[in-house]
Amino acid sequence: MTLQVAPPKMTTQTFGLRYEWEGIGINIDVRDLRMQNYELKGQITVTCDKVPGGDLLLQTNFNFSSSTTRKTTATRLNEGYESNWNAILEQLCYITIEHFRKGEPAIELTGDNCSVKPPEYVLEPFLIRNNPTILYGDWGAAKSTTSLLMAACCLLPWDDNPMGWRSPSDTYKTMYLDWETDKDTVFYTINSIATGSGLGALPIFYRRCKVPLAQDVEQIADWVASTGAGIIIVDSLTRAAGGDLTATEPANEFWDAVRAINKTFLILGHVAKAESDKNKRTVFGSQIYSTQARCLWEIKKSEEIGASQIDVTLYNRKSPSFTGLRQPIGMRIEFGDNSIYALSSQPEIPSEELEKIYTGDRIKDLLLKNGRMTAQGIADKLEIKTDTVYKALHRMAEKGFIVKLPGGFWGVKSYA
Repeated sequence: MTLQVAPPKMTTQTFGLRYEWEGIGINIDVRDLRMQNYELKGQITVTCDKVPGGDLLLQTNFNFSSSTTRKTTATRLNEGYESNWNAILEQLCYITIEHFRKGEPAIELTGDNCSVKPPEYVLEPFLIRNNPTILYGDWGAAKSTTSLLMAACCLLPWDDNPMGWRSPSDTYKTMYLDWETDKDTVFYTINSIATGSGLGALPIFYRRCKVPLAQDVEQIADWVASTGAGIIIVDSLTRAAGGDLTATEPANEFWDAVRAINKTFLILGHVAKAESDKNKRTVFGSQIYSTQARCLWEIKKSEEIGASQIDVTLYNRKSPSFTGLRQPIGMRIEFGDNSIYALSSQPEIPSEELEKIYTGDRIKDLLLKNGRMTAQGIADKLEIKTDTVYKALHRMAEKGFIVKLPGGFWGVKSYA
């Protein structure tokens, strides 16, 4: 086909493309590009500088891979403003598809364009700068309250917080994206935290959300940019992802939106209720949610009926690639009249969790006290399974903490 109009000027924008046919005054903005069923789709807004009384000609969803869509769209546009729309839309589709296929350019990683430092924590050990963390647990496990306590630490920053968390040196504004509650509930909680610890006002940005994050990403990104928010709380993953949480496509679309916004995300999730092992609970939904998060923290709550306080324990279920799993973190949350006070506490860890988390430390302490021992002797003394002891011993030996001795004995290196 011979094109009868000069090629347009194309400029990339944060969430789309803009085409300008300068000689004929026609402009087309392309947004929300996505691949569905091997077809490139999106939204186009067509304007014309030469239309009297207003420049908007058409705004519609558009299939860039469909010749039928191009023909029907050209017919609609010709009804409002005559031009060579077939040629214009042919150029639009060709350039957009090629641009989408090309993707991001490949670069060589060198000391000139990359940092040799490990990724930076915003709030250690929970939030990594410009990376997503999922905090998940049962309904009513204080996920929202805990997320707002983290926001308070980053907002001030709150160096002497009673939870003992390591706050950032800089201030980080927070945007609370809410699919679950309402602004009054969120404001009451953050205000109660401020009152409970005598902090004064703790201003955060709030946005009530109705559609999945992937469908609202451009508007949310605009709000994030205009407010300067560095931390994004998503409450909650169940509604923000949309669709069937066990399906692959909504999960990929959700993470594409998170990656496009490129801020520090704290995503609140729920547990998969059908799992038989209560000590290995995972985030509800597709495994993609867990694999794409840089950190996973499970929160468990214990409380007495009628008490004005709860005890929560945070378990690190997945760590970033540059460090290992952290020990459980305990916190007590006390509720008063329009106040919430949180402080560090000894984590309440059931025996099953203790066996899983502290086996190596318990074995090392036992060997330091008793000298060399066999795996069976260690299992009998600690009252844990022999298989668990063998696994822990081999892990510790690989790390150089202990050594295997003649006769089936094991010992700390100072006893070798």
